Amino acid sequence: MRIQILVFLLELAKMGADRDYVRVSSRELGSSLGKSQQTASRLLLQMGEEGLVWREREGRHQKVKITPSGIAHLRNLHEELARIFEGSIIEGRLFTGVGEGSYYMSQEGYRSQFREKLGFEPYPGTLNLRVPSCSVQEISMRPGIKIEGFRDGDRSFGGGRCYPIRIGPNDNCAIFLPDRTHYPPDVLEIVSSSQLRSEMGVTDGDVVCLEVLPG
Repeated sequence: MRIQILVFLLELAKMGADRDYVRVSSRELGSSLGKSQQTASRLLLQMGEEGLVWREREGRHQKVKITPSGIAHLRNLHEELARIFEGSIIEGRLFTGVGEGSYYMSQEGYRSQFREKLGFEPYPGTLNLRVPSCSVQEISMRPGIKIEGFRDGDRSFGGGRCYPIRIGPNDNCAIFLPDRTHYPPDVLEIVSSSQLRSEMGVTDGDVVCLEVLPG
């Protein structure tokens, strides 16, 4: 959906059109958003055609109410902004991976980028959690911090994205979503400045709670 329509829907909601019909002119709506009357009139017509608002004539005026479809678009906007600015909580169950985390996290091509972009020296290993696959999808929708792929001799290493998190009091942690992975889509790999298993006293099967930090 175009941003301009979302902005107009939001302005109508601020006027109370999310709850009931409100009397509004295209001139008034356009003025409140710094747009021309013609632009506001065109967008109101378009929103009506797309089923985002209901419009009724009242003499020389019109009344407008946001439809359930329009409310759903605003709710989606709210959820996206909440993920960005409020963070989220995820629970996962600890399991032992295939043992490649220590090898990859010992590569200077990764370590130097973690130091520069995340601000900590990564422990040579990862903490592996099984989580709902929808949680992985939700995280992957965020921009994240880009980790570039690199070559070391004849070997190439893929890139990925990192997402800063907090586990208990430890905020020197991040989710690493590699561009290429051998894990199924319900697995998160956690990098940290410390050996999280021993630090938290957890073992396979234990539930670990992490907070995805906003931003």
